[in-house]
This record gives sequence, structure tokens and C-alpha cells, in this order.
Amino acid sequence: MASFLSMVQPCMAVPRNLELTEEERQVALEPYTDPDGLFRCLVPKGWRAAQGLEKSTGILASWYNPDQPGAETLAIFSTPVDAKTTQELGSAKDEALSLANAAPNSLLLGFSEATDEKGQVYYIVRVEFDGTTAGMFGSAIETRNVIARDGIKYFLRVTTTRYRYLAYKEIVERVDKVAASFQLLA
Repeated sequence: MASFLSMVQPCMAVPRNLELTEEERQVALEPYTDPDGLFRCLVPKGWRAAQGLEKSTGILASWYNPDQPGAETLAIFSTPVDAKTTQELGSAKDEALSLANAAPNSLLLGFSEATDEKGQVYYIVRVEFDGTTAGMFGSAIETRNVIARDGIKYFLRVTTTRYRYLAYKEIVERVDKVAASFQLLA
């Protein structure tokens, strides 16, 4: 009998070139670079930026899909940690299990590790949350791209509903591209 973790699917690797490919144009993504030069990522076209964010809260940037308010979101977070590097957080599997174990009725869907051209290591993890954790949406898919550097953990979190994730190939492509695009610059 195969172990549970052997059934988990790997997530996408981290691409480094943020020039839009034809495929990315089809899933309507546009590059975003933090005004302070801290990070960059791809953001779905038409998503609205949240206004009035206080960086002291740990939310560095946030967007939402106006057609699916609350259901589809993208945010960049930072939080202090004891780790100086991503590897000091543990493995990609450890990070994924930590997220999956954060709430009842969650299911680990995948995890992977990638390295950018600067040698920075990123963990991409995907978890499905069900029940009260997902609120009125019934079930939500959360994908994170995580990096730790100099005592700070940064992560991009993109969410969608399980229904939209399973029903529309474009949603899967968008979630994968957005999650994989996150890169710490500074």
C-alpha cells in the first residue's frame, strides 16, 4: 500500500523570467514589482489591489478577484522566524505538513522545492481546507510560495474555491503561474 505522501502531487517549479509568455497572456497575468523593490510576482489581470494595508500587520500586498470577492485572493506576507534560510524552516514537506495541520479537515495536495538564479530556495505547497476553515465557500484551495531569509519568512498565498479549481483548467493554470512567479528581490 502506498503511503499518503507518495500520492501527493508535486507543485510547479519557480520560473525566473517574468516576461509574459503567450500562455501567460492567455490566462491574463501581469507582472507586479513591489514599489520598495522587495519582491515581484504575477497578478491576474483585473484583480483589485486592497487599499490601506499597514505593513506592520505582515501583509505586504494583497489583491482580490472582484468577480469572486473573498473566494479568490492573492497576498504577500512577512513574519519573523528563527530561520535565516528557507532550509532552516525544515523541508518543503515539513512546510506543507505544517500548513495542512494548521486547521481541521485539511488535505495536503502537493509540495515542491525550487532554487532561483541567486541560489534562493523556495517551497511551494498546496493544501485544501474544508468545512468551517473554508467558510461560506465550503472548500478552498490555498497555494503558497515560501522563502525565509535573515529571520523573516516571506510567502505568497493565492486562494480559490475547490469547485472553481476543479471545474476550470484556466484557474489551475492561473494559480500555478501566480504561485510559481513569486521572487524575493532585495
